[in-house]
Amino acid sequence: MLPPTASVADALAKYEAAFQGSTEAGRYACAPLPPYLEGEEPNEEEEESSRPLYDLCFHLLKLYSDRHYSLQQLLDPLTVTWNRLDYRLSWHLWGVLQALNYSHLSSSRQGLLHTSYASQLESAGLWHLSVFILLHIPDHSQRERAVRQVLTQHCSLQETDQSVLRERFLTDQLLVPERWIHEAKATRAQRDGDRHQQALHLYRAGHWNRCH
Repeated sequence: MLPPTASVADALAKYEAAFQGSTEAGRYACAPLPPYLEGEEPNEEEEESSRPLYDLCFHLLKLYSDRHYSLQQLLDPLTVTWNRLDYRLSWHLWGVLQALNYSHLSSSRQGLLHTSYASQLESAGLWHLSVFILLHIPDHSQRERAVRQVLTQHCSLQETDQSVLRERFLTDQLLVPERWIHEAKATRAQRDGDRHQQALHLYRAGHWNRCH
């Protein structure tokens, strides 16, 4: 319907008018629904109450056409999956967009991406990988607080092969200070009433006075 010299933005605008019904011919194209909604008739009441859901590829085309297009809509998990708590693709896509110099996402939305994906990994038993995600939080104080919370919740006093490997991954690969791990273990020992372990880990963390 457009000449070969037309831009992607021109074609996208033509298609958008076609599925929204803002043309003389009315609505004559299917809306770019996410895969899990394909084949379903749009509910007019739902469309009026909330913004319509579009497929991720459509949002990427919009971003290509307009560099300042909303990244909040694009990174919404509902553009890909019915599970609104599944942030796997959203988090990795945000990393790709940052590499392409797209950075107009608010700090609060960035924080939501990081913490949501980290919580998803944590609930799957992969808490050491959730630390990797949280290390991408831009703000230093928020990043340290989030990582320390995960360590306090999951660092065990009992050394097993798995715990040793995970702690080595944290210190060797992610460069998490070993002191943080011992501080987390000291907190756990205090909660359990184990004074010996508490003193031991406070000593290893370098807190001499509290250890004494």
